[in-house]
Amino acid sequence: MRLRKALLGLAAALTFVGQAHAQQLLRDAEIEQWLDDYSRPIFRAAGLPADQIQILIIGDPTINAFAA
Repeated sequence: MRLRKALLGLAAALTFVGQAHAQQLLRDAEIEQWLDDYSRPIFRAAGLPADQIQILIIGDPTINAFAA
């Protein structure tokens, strides 16, 4: 009975443990400046607060869902 409770407790604990998948951010001053220069007029034309929008480049080999 003790073993059963211990195994059940272990199984419950492992159920809630997930592997952390950290995303790698790509940082390049020239690319960030280029993106800012090109996106700011687009955000302004759309009526969006360009100074409150942040574009992040994530290093991931999978295809973006919107690129297909």
